[in-house]
Amino acid sequence: MNNWVHIIGIAGVTTAGLAYAFKEKGYEVTGSDKGFYPPVSDFLKKYDINIQPGFKKERLTIDARHPDLVIFQGTKSTKNNEEIIAAKSLGLKLTTYPGVLAEQIIKKDRSIVVTGSFGKTTTTALLTSIFSKAQINHSYMYGAFDNNLNPNVKFADPQTEYSIVEGDEYLDSLENRVSKFFSYNPQYLIITGLQWDHQDLFPTFESYLEDFKKLVEMVPQNGLIIANGDDANIRNILQTTKARIIYCSTDLNSQADWYLINDSRPQRVLMKKKDNQEIEMIPYDRAMLGKYNDKNILYAAALSYELNVSKEAIQKGIATFQGLKRRLEIRWQNESNLVIDDFGSTPPKLKTALNELREEFPHKQIYAIIDPAAGSRSMKALNEFKNHIPKEVKVILPKFSILPKSNEARYSEVELQELINEEGIDCRIMDSDEDLINELNNKLLNQKDILVVFLGSHSFRGMITKLVDSLTK
Repeated sequence: MNNWVHIIGIAGVTTAGLAYAFKEKGYEVTGSDKGFYPPVSDFLKKYDINIQPGFKKERLTIDARHPDLVIFQGTKSTKNNEEIIAAKSLGLKLTTYPGVLAEQIIKKDRSIVVTGSFGKTTTTALLTSIFSKAQINHSYMYGAFDNNLNPNVKFADPQTEYSIVEGDEYLDSLENRVSKFFSYNPQYLIITGLQWDHQDLFPTFESYLEDFKKLVEMVPQNGLIIANGDDANIRNILQTTKARIIYCSTDLNSQADWYLINDSRPQRVLMKKKDNQEIEMIPYDRAMLGKYNDKNILYAAALSYELNVSKEAIQKGIATFQGLKRRLEIRWQNESNLVIDDFGSTPPKLKTALNELREEFPHKQIYAIIDPAAGSRSMKALNEFKNHIPKEVKVILPKFSILPKSNEARYSEVELQELINEEGIDCRIMDSDEDLINELNNKLLNQKDILVVFLGSHSFRGMITKLVDSLTK
């Protein structure tokens, strides 16, 4: 009889990916959650994962059998979860997913970890594309799905040469309030950029940087760090590392090792320099949207090259990578207008996405539909939205997603609206999802040069799908 894994909170992108990986390994897999929404629901359906709505203790007993392993979403409250209470009562092996990744994915002497306040998911997925083109056996995890809903988690096997994982700085669990990335034992580390994020876990920017500094110190002397050389915060935390550092930059006048030449024609170019001499040029084409992604390409290509991946494999890996769902994903478009879905649920991610869209579509009126992530809903995070939204953008706040109860004070839609309005930005609240969909539908069908972007980590209660369906009909 196969081993049995049960996943509490299976409707997360990473936990859904774990479900697939365990099933591929021959495990019996079951899972439960409060709600199932695209793209996770589509992924689970595609791979025929057994899912059940709600949490019931009876799920952990079938014909007097119990799961061999129970995985739970550590960032959600567990106090009143029947299944977690039952798992503890039955003495079952109970863990969050970082522990599973450490056991099933990480190659301790060849662990690649991609971290930073933004861009880490795309950079991680891009690395897997490059390594695949180079025919290097690698295990991996990244927290998103591509447009074809291909698996985003792959376990290691005896032939695995490298592991490639996205290193999230957010907490392992409410009971174990340490950053997830400490479980991944980095030998090779990419740091894309550092801006204060997750204020519910890190009360000050200094405490936020401290965890990254500790992570940097984990990289051994024979390890390698690929770093955004244009970020002063990164240069600061790297001062004490023993590992070799490769700095990447978009400024040819900076002291860096790899450069992105954005304005080169007919192709963009990555350039490696040593002693101010050009020693490698990698022209490339990309299929994914967003000039900001050229920086992610730079980091992934630099690490790949330093690990002796061929130039041709790097170019093929970039050219064939189509991007990820919910990362500036175009959900609908006609000859003039677009609907875009993005994971810009915190102020730094939101700012990056909006600036990128303004640069990519300078003549379009942008409407930003914002639903902040749980970590950015605390009252102390409210001021972080200052100077993060361009004045030309029009903001609509839907009714915020319901979050688990917390002792932490949270701001309301009205308080965020007031802060945004104070900066001279058009921001209003729409409590009715139906009214919001109808208004956006009318604008997109009857006006020109309109770009609607949904920014949030939640599902928007299916609003995006409903809007796209309405526009398609």
